[in-house]
Amino acid sequence: MMLIVLALSVAIIWGINAILNKLIFDNGIDTITCFAISSIMYFVLAIAVFIGYSNINSLKIINKKGWILLTTYSLLSIIAYIIYLYCIKVTNDINIIITITCISPIITLLLTNVFNMSSINIIQIVGVCLATVGVCLVAMYSN
Repeated sequence: MMLIVLALSVAIIWGINAILNKLIFDNGIDTITCFAISSIMYFVLAIAVFIGYSNINSLKIINKKGWILLTTYSLLSIIAYIIYLYCIKVTNDINIIITITCISPIITLLLTNVFNMSSINIIQIVGVCLATVGVCLVAMYSN
């Protein structure tokens, strides 16, 4: 139950953040400035949390594959965030952008099956199909 509450909290925060992003852009702040300032704040907070809650020796146990995975994850996150911010900035209807970007769990579900990290059952396939139809309907009938 606690995990569901936490996951819903994340969804609510991300929903609020999308609105804040649009308000930031409507206030004249450009995409790269928003990205840079939020990244700096994120970095400072990450360092503070790392220093407060982690062991500096944990960096020593990260092997080459781990560093490659961390680097790839970071680069993809940066690229996705910049594209996301740009889309929010240039649209008059953020609902379509938010709806489309919320299909990432579907993509994760499909990719984990492709890379044999998990298997998909019939209920998940039906859920993916329904979610995809829902996204298409929202995108087609937005504005």
